[in-house]
Amino acid sequence: MSLKLMIVAAVAMVLGFVVVTQQLPVAEATASIEVPADIAAEPGDTVVVHYVGKTGDGEVFEQTDADTPRGITLGSAQVLPALESALIGIRAGESRQVQITSDEAFGPYRDEPGMKTRLMRAALSHRLDPQVGMRLNAAVFVDENATEPTHVPVTIVEVTPDYLVVDANHPLAGKDLIFDIDAVEVIRARD
Repeated sequence: MSLKLMIVAAVAMVLGFVVVTQQLPVAEATASIEVPADIAAEPGDTVVVHYVGKTGDGEVFEQTDADTPRGITLGSAQVLPALESALIGIRAGESRQVQITSDEAFGPYRDEPGMKTRLMRAALSHRLDPQVGMRLNAAVFVDENATEPTHVPVTIVEVTPDYLVVDANHPLAGKDLIFDIDAVEVIRARD
């Protein structure tokens, strides 16, 4: 079984937020049930946090803006399961450091055939100015019988005048992650 990659039109210029979260509108946060600071977060609650996400070697890959915390609804699969588990029981005003192994995050880095592929530049849109580190959305045909591609993000790891080399591993594959979290508020789920 071989992987064939075709680049499609969508191009993501930025790594993006790896751990998906939800920013709560101010109106929604103020209309929710107020939870005293001594109440611990439970599944279904939304924990509003400031955080810094970094790799085990200290490289910051994502963080909240100083004045814009993020809301994470526990039990809704918005973040890595290990991170969500670590937020159960957190209280407003509490800080935690959460360490997540690569196996619990984005898995090991896979250096196997099909994970890195060479693409001829002539097959790409002429509007694309490929750069190392750029993320592209690729269509992957997992076998010869596939009639519809599966779309996966790839990272450009090499650029030459004639071709690109793209890597289908997640950019954080093989890396342990550390999240420094400050809980701002716990919003109780509505019954």
